Amino acid sequence: MQVEYIIVGQGFAGSFFAWQCIKHNRSFVIINEEKKSASAISSGIYNPVVLKRFTLIWNALEQIQELRITMTEMEAFFNQSFHEKSPIFRIIDNEQEVKTWRKKSRNKLKSILNADLFESKQSIIAPFGLGEVHHTGRVFSEIVLDTFREYAQENQCYFQEKFDYNQLKITNNSVLYRHIYAKNIVFCEGYNMIHNPFFSYIPIQCNKGESLEISFPESTSIDESIYKKKFFLYQKKNGNYFVGGTNDSQDVTEHVTESKRDEMVKATKELIHDTLQVENQQAALRTTTLDYRPLVGTHRDFQNIHIINGMGTRGILLANICSQSLFQSVENGIQIPVEIDCNRTFNGHIYE
Repeated sequence: MQVEYIIVGQGFAGSFFAWQCIKHNRSFVIINEEKKSASAISSGIYNPVVLKRFTLIWNALEQIQELRITMTEMEAFFNQSFHEKSPIFRIIDNEQEVKTWRKKSRNKLKSILNADLFESKQSIIAPFGLGEVHHTGRVFSEIVLDTFREYAQENQCYFQEKFDYNQLKITNNSVLYRHIYAKNIVFCEGYNMIHNPFFSYIPIQCNKGESLEISFPESTSIDESIYKKKFFLYQKKNGNYFVGGTNDSQDVTEHVTESKRDEMVKATKELIHDTLQVENQQAALRTTTLDYRPLVGTHRDFQNIHIINGMGTRGILLANICSQSLFQSVENGIQIPVEIDCNRTFNGHIYE
């Protein structure tokens, strides 16, 4: 079998890179272990600010614009709904946050934060008000990942297996993995990168996230907006609600924990004074970097081995822009921005 790209991993990064291949008529195969990935349990929420501190995320507005363009293209190709624009309401915690919100919404973040705070909405308890964030929305993570997997399966370019690094053979112009010849291989493995011998020179960190699916009584009134205080809260397509996600850099297991469940339940009960039922709890490991920038680019010694990783909690935004950058670099020689180039980690640009 001969293709132009082998894609290892089918989370957001692998799926978005596969889209670049589809869009530009490049052949590919996906090799995916089908473990529960961080992408699979992701909220899919995108927004341009760090809602804890009301600060602008790096290149956020550009990333959101590009994501929405990509979503529109993918929806037309697959005849499927993948995303929706939806307001995010940040639940203001105290008088100091009220002052900070009003100051930033009238200055640096004027086009992003609504200066007028809203009173409590429906069943949401918010004595200091709610601040509306613009340029926000949600990607339906499970639908996107399922659609790409089904497409690859139907086109016989999907292999469900754990990648065996010992089976990869490299030449000057190609790679060989088992029976598959390819011009390039792209590793989009998420946390499995810790086992990848080709990129062991790149330092990464682990960040574990957990989320809940909960239900409320029918009398509970919550609209279709996204709410954020300590955690995100929004209504899922099945009528239940998503609550998440946590961040834990100490626990590197993939098991759900009772302590995080209790933390999320307690935080939710502070927002909605109704009984709730936990329907499901999920956990997964994310990869992050010391400078909180993703890892994109080509191996320092092998020109046909590439990587997209290290996107942390903003995988849905970064996977799209990173896939575009890598594809244009491989195909057209366009330089990857130094801020996200994977080889910044050894050439002295950031790390000594």
